[in-house]
Amino acid sequence: MQNAPAMLAQKMMNRQAPYGPIGMVAQNMSGNKKSTRDVRYMLVSASVLPTANGVYDVYVFNASGTFTVNTLGTDPTDGGAVEYLVIAGGGGSDGGGSGSAAGGYRTATGLSVTAQTYTITVGAGGSTNIGSSSSLGTLITNTGGGSGLPFATRNGGSGGAAYRDVANNIAAGTGIAGQGFDGGTATLAAGAATRYAYAGGGGAGALGGNGSITVGGNGGAGLSSSITGTSVARGGGGGGASFDGTTNYAGSATAGGGFGFGANNNGTANTGGGAGPSGFGGSGVVVIKVRARA
Repeated sequence: MQNAPAMLAQKMMNRQAPYGPIGMVAQNMSGNKKSTRDVRYMLVSASVLPTANGVYDVYVFNASGTFTVNTLGTDPTDGGAVEYLVIAGGGGSDGGGSGSAAGGYRTATGLSVTAQTYTITVGAGGSTNIGSSSSLGTLITNTGGGSGLPFATRNGGSGGAAYRDVANNIAAGTGIAGQGFDGGTATLAAGAATRYAYAGGGGAGALGGNGSITVGGNGGAGLSSSITGTSVARGGGGGGASFDGTTNYAGSATAGGGFGFGANNNGTANTGGGAGPSGFGGSGVVVIKVRARA
């Protein structure tokens, strides 16, 4: 018959479990649990906390910060690549009636990364001019949206709207291919000097709407993304506000763009939306989605 020390040793051996497969929880000799990383997927850290979305972790940067790839994974698809959404700041107006443009908008899967720290820049919305750029390190940089002011910078990620009166014929700003669309055009019928035609700013998904003295151009449509797990529309252009000598005609806006008239003329924060007349552009956003588990 075994003595007491030998029986105790045997019980402890029976309790011992070898470390389990990758990603599993193992036990050591004392029975304490020990977590192990799933080496198929990259190990990352960031200046913002992630939100779990199924097998992914999603990092949403509403302000500038850092994203560090500590270790790449072994998985050939998800071990060294991420999904991203980068939107620059929308253009601002602070005067006049043309719609400002949405900030440059890009999103894709399969962006290759390496083990390093990436500086994340979230662009501010413009006040009287073009919005600021947003970037994911040096991998992706998007240009801010063009202004709605007649004599400010109208070209950008998307283009600011056209403007016409009896003395001025300001062409629409142009967008950058792959980031956004041009602003809308404006037409002016013969009439009194107090008549103005303002178009809508370009959006991430469509041209700005055209304007006349009785039509304030609508802001160009934005785009919807489900990178966070919920579909969100962003990157809309700002609406314009025309005047026929008696009545104002305000263009509408969607996806974070500012309206052509009234209190809602600022672009929405963290959408890159362009401003309506006398408004400020919406700030941008950077989102990174990482495979974290099986």
